[in-house]
Amino acid sequence: MEQQKVYTPDSASRIALKIGSGIIECGGEVSRAEDSAKRAALAMGMTACEVFALNSFFLITVCDGSGKSITVSRRIKVRSTDLGKLEYINELSRELCDGSLEAIKAELMLDKYTPVIASTVWSYAVSMAVCAVFTLFFGGGAREAIVAAIGASVTVWLKRTAKNGFGNPVIFTFICSFASGICGVLLVLAGVAENYAVIAKGDIMLLVPGLSLVCTGRDIIGGDLLTGLLSFIETALIAMALAAGFALPEILLAARG
Repeated sequence: MEQQKVYTPDSASRIALKIGSGIIECGGEVSRAEDSAKRAALAMGMTACEVFALNSFFLITVCDGSGKSITVSRRIKVRSTDLGKLEYINELSRELCDGSLEAIKAELMLDKYTPVIASTVWSYAVSMAVCAVFTLFFGGGAREAIVAAIGASVTVWLKRTAKNGFGNPVIFTFICSFASGICGVLLVLAGVAENYAVIAKGDIMLLVPGLSLVCTGRDIIGGDLLTGLLSFIETALIAMALAAGFALPEILLAARG
């Protein structure tokens, strides 16, 4: 009952908003984000809470015992898959709801969270190895695998340079795939490799939105039809941008031939 006297709708809505939008930003389900935000608001003494969320927008209204209410919202511009942060927010939310963690402290911990970023060497090594192996799997030779690994390094460099993906995942995917494809085409023209098709097949695996498609199905099955539909449209556009990015260099190669 002490929390009900301390936390106002202003502070409760702010903290609940950070929890809910944070879950969506790091790849969590919309339904989980809504539920976590609502539970957090009620745990802070609010008598009523209504939440509406999409994968790009979060809206929450809270009301205390005196009838005072407040509505706050946040536009979610950047989303990524960060399971470490997702587990971190979920744990804070659980501790807040069971009373073992004060809301103000939880808010400070959310603001001070430091994501675990893979080292540069590890990112390049794993990505290049994955693309090289897939190139071999699709029938390429050693030279094609080497070229695919070089193309993968271009993609990794772009991802690490533009951390927010230019704010548009569709355009960013096209830029990454086109840059990787141009690299492959130039090396094929230089005689380093022969088969651009298998090189593209290897490099494309680094950008295929497979996880986004799975999340789309998850949202639809969970009953979030609007979120699932929007996610499906975005995933389809990313897939088309990806195909176009690798197809254009191949068209240039064919024209050269």
